[in-house]
Amino acid sequence: MKMSFLLLCALALGACAGVKTAYRTAAADENALYATAYVLTEHYSIVLEQAAIYIDRNTLQEAQIAKLREVRDRVTPIVLAMHPLAEAYKKVKTPESTAALEEAIAAASVAIAEFITAVRGG
Repeated sequence: MKMSFLLLCALALGACAGVKTAYRTAAADENALYATAYVLTEHYSIVLEQAAIYIDRNTLQEAQIAKLREVRDRVTPIVLAMHPLAEAYKKVKTPESTAALEEAIAAASVAIAEFITAVRGG
């Protein structure tokens, strides 16, 4: 996977400097696709935690909470779908496993960006 694609993902996901560094490190790893799937999953976990903080602090209206939950419920399976594909890729790197993981990473990147937008109130 090309570094420019990973940086584009990080920028699209509204990443802070630490997350951008994680994506750069993943891109440099010898198992870059596997590492990227891991970073995406961790990034999503961080955004989920942030959403929970907003909800717990009662700073959101009920409609905003419902929107967050709706987007979360749609995004979570997409992010979780990367794990078995990443494990399959790590075990046996074939053109098929590579393509499947690349597609899952792309789908998760878009889905996580949507969730970040929802968390930001968009």
